[in-house]
Amino acid sequence: MRVFAFAALALSILSGSAPLRAEPDLARWSAFVPKGWKVISAVEGKLSAEHSGNVVLIAEQTDPAKKIANDGLGPETLNVNPRHLLILGKSGDNYSRIGHAAELLPSEGDADAPCLADPLEEGGVDIAKGILSVRLHYWLSCGSYGVTKRTFKFRKDANGFRLIGAEVFSFSRSGGTGNETSLNYLTGRKKTTSGIAIFDEDDVAGPVKPKISWGKVPRTAFYLDKMNRNDCMRDDKPSWCLD
Repeated sequence: MRVFAFAALALSILSGSAPLRAEPDLARWSAFVPKGWKVISAVEGKLSAEHSGNVVLIAEQTDPAKKIANDGLGPETLNVNPRHLLILGKSGDNYSRIGHAAELLPSEGDADAPCLADPLEEGGVDIAKGILSVRLHYWLSCGSYGVTKRTFKFRKDANGFRLIGAEVFSFSRSGGTGNETSLNYLTGRKKTTSGIAIFDEDDVAGPVKPKISWGKVPRTAFYLDKMNRNDCMRDDKPSWCLD
């Protein structure tokens, strides 16, 4: 069965892609994380005009007590060590920390959902045209066919790294269509697309025409260092949660 590229990316994890782990050259950034933590990802690019370059690090705590046994479905051990995102700025030959998110990134494992794959395994961070994108990809190896991909986009301003856009794309691996919501905090516009074809038209009963609707979103200024994924559990959850 042939699938579109975005669906193939989501489904490819079923074939066993490599887990997110530190590479040897990441040790050069170890001075920027506290003792008992390690750098598991580093991306270089340009995010701030006042620095000649920038580096975005993902750091993970290495507490053995936070690797817990799992007697049910899913992996035998769940790594629930927290992760932080750090942004460095380069001046001359030196780097300094200019951004930090302590509560946005999920851990590799989840004790409440042991079948949940590492959200960073097919996600992560990237830098393009001065924009930092943080991508989280959720799917479960048991208990659900659902796949959800979230993307948060940040741009540096005088107050820090501001959220300028947020997107969520979700679909079921057992179905043929998906839905996407996109928020633009600079224009205050919200775009919702439903009925997005996941499979080629040859694999579904006739062509699928997505339905697009537009709305408004408050032009609220959210900043990276204040975004907490636990806020999405509140009744008055912020709009970036996209639930």
